[in-house]
Amino acid sequence: MEIAFRSKALRAVCLSGEDMDEQYGAEGAAALRGRLADMRAAECLGDVPLVTLLPSAADTAEASIEIGEGLRLVVKANHKRPPTLRDGNIDWPGVHRILIQRVESSDA
Repeated sequence: MEIAFRSKALRAVCLSGEDMDEQYGAEGAAALRGRLADMRAAECLGDVPLVTLLPSAADTAEASIEIGEGLRLVVKANHKRPPTLRDGNIDWPGVHRILIQRVESSDA
């Protein structure tokens, strides 16, 4: 999978072990590192092991991925024309390019 980040600041945090630990705590950072590694190793979201993907009710182009330790990734398909289902919604398991919008609390 190809992973991009909404901002340079988010990219810096997600690629730096120290920044990630500081921002999300040791357990949260470990969960985030593991999920990002799983995503990089997969061909598409459907290949990511044990992924819980929840399409957004407010924005059909956005979904969240539970990563554990009370955190989730909010992502968008980063395709010019994302794969779609017959009903026109995004075929999330077929997405192979994502844009990480933010990391947020699962309690939000």
